[in-house]
Amino acid sequence: MKNKLNILIFSSIFLILTLFSISIYLDIQYQNDLLNKQLTTLESSIKNEYKQRLKESINSTIVYIDTMYKHLIKEQKNHLKLNTKNKRILIDETRKYLYNNIQDMLRYTWINKIINYKGGDNFAIRLIHPNLKHTEGSFLSTKTKDIKGNLPYLEELNGIKKDKEIYYTYYFKQLNTLEATEKLSYAKLYKKMDWIIVTGIPLNSLNELIKNEKDYLKRIHKKDTYTLTFYRGIILVLFILILLILRKKLILTLNENEKLNEKLEKKLKNVETNFNKFFELPINIFLISDLKGKILQINSGWEKILGYKAEELVNTNYLDLVHPHDIDKTLIAMKELEQGHDLLFFENRYKHKNGSYKTLAWSANVLQENGLIYGSALNITELKEKSEIIYQQSKMAAIGEMTANISHQWRQPLSVISTASSGLLLKKSIDDLDDEFLINTLEQITQSTQYLSDTIEDFRNFYTPTREKTEFKIEHVVKKTLNLVKKRYENENIKIIKNISDITIVNFENQFLQVLINLLNNARDQLCKSKDINKLIFINAYKKDTKVIFEIIDNGGGIKEDIIDKIFEPYFTTKDKSIGTGIGLYMSEEIIVKHFEGQIKVENHTFSYKDKEYVGAKFTIEFNN
Repeated sequence: MKNKLNILIFSSIFLILTLFSISIYLDIQYQNDLLNKQLTTLESSIKNEYKQRLKESINSTIVYIDTMYKHLIKEQKNHLKLNTKNKRILIDETRKYLYNNIQDMLRYTWINKIINYKGGDNFAIRLIHPNLKHTEGSFLSTKTKDIKGNLPYLEELNGIKKDKEIYYTYYFKQLNTLEATEKLSYAKLYKKMDWIIVTGIPLNSLNELIKNEKDYLKRIHKKDTYTLTFYRGIILVLFILILLILRKKLILTLNENEKLNEKLEKKLKNVETNFNKFFELPINIFLISDLKGKILQINSGWEKILGYKAEELVNTNYLDLVHPHDIDKTLIAMKELEQGHDLLFFENRYKHKNGSYKTLAWSANVLQENGLIYGSALNITELKEKSEIIYQQSKMAAIGEMTANISHQWRQPLSVISTASSGLLLKKSIDDLDDEFLINTLEQITQSTQYLSDTIEDFRNFYTPTREKTEFKIEHVVKKTLNLVKKRYENENIKIIKNISDITIVNFENQFLQVLINLLNNARDQLCKSKDINKLIFINAYKKDTKVIFEIIDNGGGIKEDIIDKIFEPYFTTKDKSIGTGIGLYMSEEIIVKHFEGQIKVENHTFSYKDKEYVGAKFTIEFNN
């Protein structure tokens, strides 16, 4: 009977493995075909995009030249054709424009003047060339070949005559090098001056970009394939484990008539009874497992907290229940236990039977005599959720402050745009709108619009959550913060003095920015109560040994001694409830302690500035870098 059962179970496992392998193979083939189609589409899309960029660049240059041409010819008595003097002015101004607009040291624009549209020797003259300045003034021939035997000038001239524009490739010398490489170019005729205006991009640069994009797409495809296979594997393992558990239960059923020694059974029963009275307490989760994570025994707390009965989990691996993002740190904790270290406090998330996750706080140790893990866990899900709510409240309060700051930031640029637009309309209505006034006014509007865009981008970056540590400079975060709030502080006559060393750290940039905003807002609120006309905030950042020290000091008179020890408590505030939540400083401490593994402290501080003594609050943040 046992042999038949084993044959049935292991045959089922073999069949499942075979079907699983075939499924994985067919899916990988399909995904590879899909990837190849995506790669082909990607390459075509990038090349078309760069062709469009080349065309837009030339069109922009022609607009500039044509505007200058119209201006010069308007000043002449003869409005049909530029005189020699104005031709020279047009060429010189165009040369300056093109010399100053070399893009990325790879793209630049040059101009050839057509002398003979029929081609041949001396069909054109090199007028302007930022890369080959020594060739300016030399004659060109449609018989000239590149190193591959192509006739680029002939191809260019034929395209210009046929369609007034052309895309073509040839081999050229790269900027500031002697290296020759293939180049994609776009040429367009400016008929008023018989100029061929050309720009291009080296194909090795474009091909490198395409290669990088393809490599990225392949990596994503590979990762997705591995992830899909991994989850399928988990399902397969769980199914096989169920079959093995079923096999074991059936075998135990077949052997249930075998009796153990009655005396030994009685002694063991007494021991088990005493142990189970404690073990079966449903308040917490209790667990006995081996060092690989195999569950040997659990209590009823598992069913109460996670919904699983003992028979559902015994002999399975508890790693199958751990949240995928917590598996790595759980494996590290298991390694610590295996090395003989006790686990006093450890958090991870376990999957509930209904599909949700619960956050558990574990303590565990290993009994060296039998090599088993004995662990207990407390359900802290509600505590974590409350902490997250407080964090979000702090974030929303900070966002509210940021929105108020943006309204101050936007007043001046919006006023500039409004005034400039009104000026244009007035000039146009009285027919007094000249090109110089138009260009200057549009530049003012463009600069103001860019300022508004930059402000929104900084706000968006602050609002976007980040779950990974990044490398950033403290000075950059301070600058970004002050860009968002400076107008409001200027309107309230608050002067900010910075003394920031060049310090780069790896941590959560947005959370550090949130702490900085909370501390600055706290200082600003205190200064708004002060009657002193010199309202000051000092921001200091420096390194001391291996520690980063960050300070914010104000001259707002300090904090009352009877409340200074309470200001980091949640929901404690000295402000009116309508304007203060009491969570900004609490969350600042949470962020510094938990995420930066540092400390934040506050004290009343007396200091001198420009021969005058002040008293104010001094917040100090310390953490290792």
